Amino acid sequence: MRGKQPKERDHYVLRMADGTLVDVTREVYLEWYRSRRRERYQKERNRKHGICSLDSLEVRGNGSGHFQDVAEGWRRRFCEISAGIK
Repeated sequence: MRGKQPKERDHYVLRMADGTLVDVTREVYLEWYRSRRRERYQKERNRKHGICSLDSLEVRGNGSGHFQDVAEGWRRRFCEISAGIK
């Protein structure tokens, strides 16, 4: 693990989404927080570089309907051009 190693403890506890506390092993505890930090880093990097997923566009209401319309327009245009070539 890169960076600062956490201190050894007698027991390790994770807080679940519903607020309950769960005792876990050191390995599970370290991997839990490593994965959370990794996910946070990826979101920060995407935000910095202006990367956006199609899922997030759908949540904001700009999603697949728009892309389907664009794809349909290109398909129609391609068919028109293909018919004119024959």
